[in-house]
Amino acid sequence: MSGRQDLQTQYNTYQQQIQDLSEKLVQIDSDLHEHEVVVATLRNLPENRRCWRMVDSCLVEMSCKDAVAALSSAITGMKKSTKRMSDEVGKKREEFTQWKQKNNVRIVRAE
Repeated sequence: MSGRQDLQTQYNTYQQQIQDLSEKLVQIDSDLHEHEVVVATLRNLPENRRCWRMVDSCLVEMSCKDAVAALSSAITGMKKSTKRMSDEVGKKREEFTQWKQKNNVRIVRAE
């Protein structure tokens, strides 16, 4: 491959990595919001009331109290993941910017 093709391949790889990380971040953020809505709903119900939670492909019966505890734990983990992923996206973008400057890469739009 020529140097130009190598640069194009690296450029595309960076773009794809940033896009993949961003999509994963959006998915985790969406799941986090859904969990928060469910917890808010369950907190308005009696603690001993039965509810069902989907775990893998099975419905598991539990009390609202247990479900809130499990979901709260999951929310905490998702918030940590969101923070970590956000930092990772920022680092990857910074790395990409430095790579573009180092290799004197400029975007040329075809008209």
